[in-house]
Amino acid sequence: MDDTFKVVSSICPRDEGEAWVTSGWKPEIHLFDVNGTKLKTQNAGRNIDTIVLSNEGSMIVSSSDQRQILTGRNGLDFSVLAATEMHPRGITVNASNEILVCAAQSMAFQDYTEGHKNKIVRYSQDGKLLNEFNDPSCEFLYPLRVVCNVTGDIVVSDCQKRRITIHRQDGSAKFSYSGAEIANLRGPFEPRGITCDSRGHIYVTDNANDAIHLLDHTGKFLRLLLTNTDEIYGPYSVAMDSHNNLWIGCRDATVKVFHCTYL
Repeated sequence: MDDTFKVVSSICPRDEGEAWVTSGWKPEIHLFDVNGTKLKTQNAGRNIDTIVLSNEGSMIVSSSDQRQILTGRNGLDFSVLAATEMHPRGITVNASNEILVCAAQSMAFQDYTEGHKNKIVRYSQDGKLLNEFNDPSCEFLYPLRVVCNVTGDIVVSDCQKRRITIHRQDGSAKFSYSGAEIANLRGPFEPRGITCDSRGHIYVTDNANDAIHLLDHTGKFLRLLLTNTDEIYGPYSVAMDSHNNLWIGCRDATVKVFHCTYL
């Protein structure tokens, strides 16, 4: 799957200055503190792609190869919340406690072929399929990650279409970002992970350009926040915790943490 089995695929912060981390699409989910100390490891019993927390604090994870959404109370006792028809990749939970899922016909985005109908779907907290995004003006190729902004908008990274899209709560598209000329990128924009902060800023990992793009809440490019001069190589996952620490997971199994003092 993807580039390498060392890729840090997901980072999920907790309030205590800690974060759950998974890499290599394996069953293990590790808890680290901000200094890099591993505090514990949980085993979900299935290979994990993405980790998020529900609004009540329970863990929700996607298992792409098993086509399942799992839930775990206090990081323990994982059980199947929903069996999915397609491969679930990125997931998030909105303010209404609905689970938004990047659903793909192929487990890896490199296996995308023309004709695949990949999409964003909604599930209830008890695992019932509700609906899917249905805006004909915004067709997804391979939606990889999805997050909800403090503005109420939904942000999706489409790694095959090489763009970020911003959606209203009903799924209709508002704006798209495909890289900025003023960023002087050395190659095509390759979005992977996305996260948002308490002010609505959007952070995007650009895997090919070893960079973190900083956008405002509307999707307007502000600047490259971090690059390879900050020893960011192949960034894949990204998350902002409640202490304004930006956690970045890379394709070489490393996690870098930066404190954003400008917020």
